[in-house]
Amino acid sequence: MLTRTRMADRVWRRSRRRLLAWLLFQAMVLGVLAAILNQTILAVIDAKVFPYVQTMEVTAYTAGVESTGKHWHHPDFGVTASTYRIDVGSGEKCLAAPPEIRFGTRIFVPGYGWGVVQDRGEDIVGQHLDVYFDDLATAQNWGRKNLDVIILP
Repeated sequence: MLTRTRMADRVWRRSRRRLLAWLLFQAMVLGVLAAILNQTILAVIDAKVFPYVQTMEVTAYTAGVESTGKHWHHPDFGVTASTYRIDVGSGEKCLAAPPEIRFGTRIFVPGYGWGVVQDRGEDIVGQHLDVYFDDLATAQNWGRKNLDVIILP
């Protein structure tokens, strides 16, 4: 017959094994959850679903023939790739961005202000951005700049 001490000792050993098994199981679950969370965070960072800063080469363009090849009497004069018609002469802030940046994305360009991506262009690839100006002199004065822009997807 078992004495109380021996019985208590057996119960303690059995519960200790169960406790260790439970702790090992919890550690494995936490490891899996940490890996999933890490992958999710990396996916969110890659998807760029929050404001981020990017260094881009920023050039200027106009709606005129020197930038678009269209004269003011052309039916598509001032029409962007997104079919948006720029109100020429109103000082509107329109941007042409690479295909990775969706139409409607708001971008802050230092020295220009906030603009909305409404256009694309043949030469606008990679880290390149075009800002719209109403007149040629202002666009030429802007030139070519490497700037840190803020992108709000």
